[in-house]
Amino acid sequence: MFSDSHFKSLLAGLVLLPGLSLPLRAESIPAEAATYIQAGSAKTMGYGASAEMQVKNSDTRSYRRIAILKFPKITSKVGNAELRLTMAPPVGKSDKSMTWSFQLYGTGDLGQNVEWYENDLTWELTPGTSNDDGGALYDPWQPLDSVSIQGKGKDGDQVIFADSRLTQFVSQHAASGFVLAVTRIERSTGEADNIAHVFYSDNADTELRPALETTP
Repeated sequence: MFSDSHFKSLLAGLVLLPGLSLPLRAESIPAEAATYIQAGSAKTMGYGASAEMQVKNSDTRSYRRIAILKFPKITSKVGNAELRLTMAPPVGKSDKSMTWSFQLYGTGDLGQNVEWYENDLTWELTPGTSNDDGGALYDPWQPLDSVSIQGKGKDGDQVIFADSRLTQFVSQHAASGFVLAVTRIERSTGEADNIAHVFYSDNADTELRPALETTP
């Protein structure tokens, strides 16, 4: 029979074999707060109690909506990061062939410069939204990734942001926490394509909540 010392020697040998490595352990980091903000006549309204985050760009200013997600400090090493959002039932209409693009932004300053109350965060209080453009955010936000879907999307589908810029941003701001935002680039123009895309927030069931997936 092998002794404990024999087993330790064998394990050490396995670690040293060329080309052999242990699988990286993924960590899921849920958003600690998630809401959306709306422009125009709704610019002073907060939606933090909702189980959904609506995202929309439109020719009509009051219909423009942006999702905002706050993440806590991350103590583990971040070698790769992906933001995973789960789609909820959409609001409105969209042609099946219509392509809709979502832009991801990040900032490490919002949590420091704006006192964060999830239920009270509004379009008016959020930096970088002064021109009421529903498809873009400005200083202090920086673009991190973009992804596209066709049509309405489907309840339960995942939208995943995984650009290297996101990993670099998360790694840079991990020690202090940070805020991410999702806009939609294309505008709704009429009855045929008046869709608001909807994602589940941190108030939804656990498996549907927005989260960062990281590996060392």
